[in-house]
Amino acid sequence: DVLLMRKIPIVWNVHNLVSHGGTERADDEAGRILLDRIDTFVSFTQAGVAQICDRWPWAKNRQVVVIPHGNFIGAYPDAISPLEARRRLDLPDDARIALFLGRIQQYKGLDQLIAAYRSVAGKNDWLVVAGEPENAASMSALQKLASNHPRIRFSFHRIPDCEIQTFLNAADFCVYPFNRIFNSGAVILALSFRKAVVAPATSVLQEVAGPDALLPIFTRRQGLEDALRAAFECENLSFKGRCAYERVYERNSWKSVARDFKELYASLL
Repeated sequence: DVLLMRKIPIVWNVHNLVSHGGTERADDEAGRILLDRIDTFVSFTQAGVAQICDRWPWAKNRQVVVIPHGNFIGAYPDAISPLEARRRLDLPDDARIALFLGRIQQYKGLDQLIAAYRSVAGKNDWLVVAGEPENAASMSALQKLASNHPRIRFSFHRIPDCEIQTFLNAADFCVYPFNRIFNSGAVILALSFRKAVVAPATSVLQEVAGPDALLPIFTRRQGLEDALRAAFECENLSFKGRCAYERVYERNSWKSVARDFKELYASLL
């Protein structure tokens, strides 16, 4: 209200359509209060614009602009080789390694990932899950699902910035089987480390990753198994990784993001 009284414009970067821990009803009620005060919505993708307006039809009466989420190139150390990374994590040099890296939350579909991995993995295929669980119950549930599988590796703790490179450089590809997702910083982080990504084939993630870096999940259980199998069997993951890096290097550079925000703010003042 103070901002309105002083006629200061309000800009909202729309990262989620629904809060991860909330309900749509609560989000709608809060959204109506907030949206009355918003001058401009920022969508990270062109595909996201339509979804924002579908989610909140009254947003069509406001300005909606597209400014990509910045990449993570140079944000974390990235100096060790895949071989050294695997040795630090005690993983085989010649394994095929799928990685989930990030906070472990129910909406991210890790229970389904473990089930799919157990269904399709070959003798040289590994799954690494690294991140801080949201609670002890979620950690115990995943351990129970894994049933001491010899090639499922858990690192249940917050991964320090200096270790991000260890996990990502050890992996052949990343997998994010979200049950519900709009934007994902984790996907952009993986792309920034030259990793192809197994993730839902949403219009937003397809725009972010592009056709060469996304190994799409088209349906829930069977689709995840198919995508995971395709990733483990893929012979050009290195090419896909290079495409991933080049895409976010160009499309998601902080120089262009800063320029676009500067122009946006200048237009509102």
